[in-house]
Amino acid sequence: MITVLRTAAGSPVAPFIIKELKNIGCRVIAADIDRYSCGFPFADKSYSVSTVRSDSYLNEILDICLKEKVDIFFPDLDEELLLMARNHSKFEKIGTKLLLSELGQIEICVDKWKTYNFLRECEVPVPYSWDLDVSQDIDKFPLLLKPKYGRGSKGIVKIIDPTELKNFNISGYIAQEFLEGTEYTIDVLSDFKGNYLYSSIRERMATDSGISVKGRTIENSEITGYVKTACNVLKLKGPTCFQCIVTFTGKIGFIEINPRIAGTVALSVMAGAPIVSDSIKTAMNEKVEKPINYHFNVVMARYWEEVKLDVL
Repeated sequence: MITVLRTAAGSPVAPFIIKELKNIGCRVIAADIDRYSCGFPFADKSYSVSTVRSDSYLNEILDICLKEKVDIFFPDLDEELLLMARNHSKFEKIGTKLLLSELGQIEICVDKWKTYNFLRECEVPVPYSWDLDVSQDIDKFPLLLKPKYGRGSKGIVKIIDPTELKNFNISGYIAQEFLEGTEYTIDVLSDFKGNYLYSSIRERMATDSGISVKGRTIENSEITGYVKTACNVLKLKGPTCFQCIVTFTGKIGFIEINPRIAGTVALSVMAGAPIVSDSIKTAMNEKVEKPINYHFNVVMARYWEEVKLDVL
């Protein structure tokens, strides 16, 4: 039996991921800073840990892996990805495999300016952007201001004109051409040699606080082609997700690469792309085939569900 450690057990997607892992026979260990995490009741064992910014966090995770004989560590917290990648060898020494891309790849993905330049070099379409720590010579409005390091919609501000920009503290931000249209998330799986395997495109039909709460799988060979190119050049490993916008005139602009599994991957799995279970196969160096029963135009709506927590 494969033992998997899953962090961010308090996230909305955690119960789904944990149940998917258990459905394929994995023993699942869950960890989170909150002892009342929604994912804990679904796991075989759970641990409350310090925050990722704590000096003890890394050692706490390593101790759990050693104590529980964890085969695969499946991290999901954005803030921990760089930390874990930098300490890859420490997990190898205790026999735990990281389901995560390499440090250099993650450094590109978590920095929006580096992501922008990487995608441009791959000739993947992106909205024009400016590094505001270098230049404020902007001639396109409206635009979006985004923290170079951030996740979801946190810290993103729409700027209408130069006067509004002048009154904003731009340190640590990039400015990005504002594209109005439909936003898509692309769930992607690559093998551990960095080869693209398959992907699933989800239209974000409705969002709440930057999280998709209603979506639909769609077919778009152009988006798929760009994602495949970027993945094979960057040599991403395991599950990742891209985000792009398609304007009302059909212009595509890629805005983000996340080097982890997406929060709404459940829709892709429901549509026939078993990314969670195939992620474990890739980590175990097992052969993964492109899904043959994948369906487009599958719609998913999310809702709240309650779970009883047995915590003393």
